[in-house]
Amino acid sequence: MRPTHKQLVLRLIDEVANGGNLRLVDELVHADFFSHEAAPSRGSGPRAVKETMRVLHQAFAGFHVECRDVIAEGGKVAVRAQVSGRHVGEFNGLPPTGHEWSVQQIHIVRLVDEKLIEHWASRDDLGALRQLGVLPEPERSRNHPATDRSQHRGVGS
Repeated sequence: MRPTHKQLVLRLIDEVANGGNLRLVDELVHADFFSHEAAPSRGSGPRAVKETMRVLHQAFAGFHVECRDVIAEGGKVAVRAQVSGRHVGEFNGLPPTGHEWSVQQIHIVRLVDEKLIEHWASRDDLGALRQLGVLPEPERSRNHPATDRSQHRGVGS
């Protein structure tokens, strides 16, 4: 029996993203694979996926993708995940901070011939950078309307 699109994507997450098995990429990723969210310098095809995984695993100890929701429809699979790690190596020019991070991400992939061919993502990079200590947390004023509960009025007040 052929695996479902959902099973193929979960296998990629479990064995490649979490397990670091880069040999499996050629089996699961189409030669014409393209990621709409990756830097153009990453290229395309299975080689780009291998490079991305290699960079993530070198930069983040314990890199892990925990699937929270997986929805498959037609030729696409959407995954809402909690992604985490500890920053131990250079990442995009950022020296290691030693900090842990954990953010939600949404990934959508399109499959053709039982292989991933296209990828989109929405990531909380701002939240990750704050957790890594690269960007400061926003300051909140006690008198700011968004944080001062005494200024909030209910409907009909």
